[in-house]
Parts: sequence; structure tokens; C-alpha cells
Amino acid sequence: MKSFRGEICVILSTLGFGSMGVLAKGIYESGYGVLATLTFRFYFAGLALLVYLVLARESFRISKKQGLLLAAIGGFFYSAFSICYFAGLRFTDASIVAFVFALYPVIVTLLNFFFFHETMSGKKILCLVLSVLALYILTRSPGANVNLIGLAISLVGGILYAVYTMLLDHKDLQSLSPVVTTFYIILSTGLVLTLICLARGERLLPISPSQGLSLLSLGLVSTAMAILTYNTGVRILGSTKASLIANFEALVSTILAMVFLGEYLTWIQWIGALLMILVIFLISSLDGKKPLEE
Repeated sequence: MKSFRGEICVILSTLGFGSMGVLAKGIYESGYGVLATLTFRFYFAGLALLVYLVLARESFRISKKQGLLLAAIGGFFYSAFSICYFAGLRFTDASIVAFVFALYPVIVTLLNFFFFHETMSGKKILCLVLSVLALYILTRSPGANVNLIGLAISLVGGILYAVYTMLLDHKDLQSLSPVVTTFYIILSTGLVLTLICLARGERLLPISPSQGLSLLSLGLVSTAMAILTYNTGVRILGSTKASLIANFEALVSTILAMVFLGEYLTWIQWIGALLMILVIFLISSLDGKKPLEE
């Protein structure tokens, strides 16, 4: 039952993350910048979690070591990943960015295998092979609308997110609730992005009512809810299994992009999408995890 709860949390996070591309594309088309969009995304998300923590009377107290670790996770890895993801949307379709980004579970699994001696079962190997094959079909099939710059930026973002996912497993964070962990990650990410915006002189205000509504949705649904449920899922399932289930995000992004942005996949690309679905079913019985050590 606990494992099932973790799987539901990760699936919920994919629904939030999957809507990010559609919301961001709409904001970009209205003339708002990448860094400004990201900054307000974390402002709204941080405010929502702050209200929750105050109302729930949950302690904000963390140790110095935990604070430094969370600052590194949010201030560097999540900030850099977010910039790559949103910048990738500038160059290529939201569905393609999502599927390329979905390669990060492969990186998580390989890093855990080489550096932390996590068992590489036959089912994990099969999932990895199918994931790579699906991504190859999606990005290299005839008729695919793929920009190489957007592809490269998205791949870098996937690597950064893989490291972020693994750091969430760190033993020093196990004593913190997922809400507190998420709050400090969002806080440090927002502060770093604000400093970058100020240094670049990027406009933060004013925003129109429609932009404000989109940014609010981006902060609450695609950030606060998505990161919180994902962090909870990683805590229960471990970084490898959680990251593999998160492949579902690419399908959510594709469906939303087709409905709201007029994007489409070729019939060959849909074969890749179906392979992704198969991976999701295969991983349901994968073993759990051990916390990441220092």
C-alpha cells in the first residue's frame, strides 16, 4: 500500500509538470521572458507552501548541513534545470522537450548503478532499453519537428534533473517532511533566479491579468503541487523507480500540447509514445531504495 501511494504521488506530479510546457508557451507568446516567468513561478509556489506550513503549524527548523544541501539542490541544480527546460521550449515543441527530458531516468539508473552499487535487474535494463528506443523514435523519425539546439538544451536539463532526483534521496534529508524540503528548494531556486533577473535587467513587472493567471497556475499546479508530490514519491519509492514512473509526464505534455497548442506527433512517434506507456507498466514491480549516502 505504501508503494502504491508513492506511485500515485509521482503520477500526480507528472500531471503538474506535464502542464508546464503549455502554460509556459502561452506566457512566452504574450511577450514575457524566460527568467521572469521562472521567477514568478517560484514566487507563487513558495507563497502557497509558506501558507500551508503556517496553517499546519509545521516546524521550519533545519540543521546547517540540511540548509546547505537544500540550497545546493534548489539554488543550483533545480535552477539550472528549470532554465534549460524553459529555454528548450523557445526552440522546439513542448512535446519534444518533454520526451527528451524524460531521458533523465536512464541517467539516474546508470549513476546509481556505477556510483552507489544499486542492483541492475533484468527488468530495469529492459526499461532503460525501451526508454532510449522510445526517445530515439520520437526525436529521429521522419516528419519530427525537432530543433537540435532545443534538443541539446533539453538533454542538459535532463542530466541536471537526474542529479537533483538523486540528491533528494540523501540520508540527511530523510528526517524532513516533503513539504519542508520542497519549500526550501523552491525558496532557494526563487532567490537565485531573482538575482539572475536583476543582474540581466530583465523586466518582472508589470504583468497583464491573463499573464498573472497563467503564472499563478504555473506556480501552484506545475510547481508547488508537482514538486511536492514528486519529492514525496522519491521519499517512498527511491530515485530510480520514481524517475522511471515520471516518464508519464511526456505523454501528458504531448496530449496537452495537441489540444491547446496545435502540436502533433507522427504515427511513428506514437509508437515511441506507446513504448513509454509500456515502460510505466513494467516498472510497477521494481524494488524500492536505500537513502543516498554522503
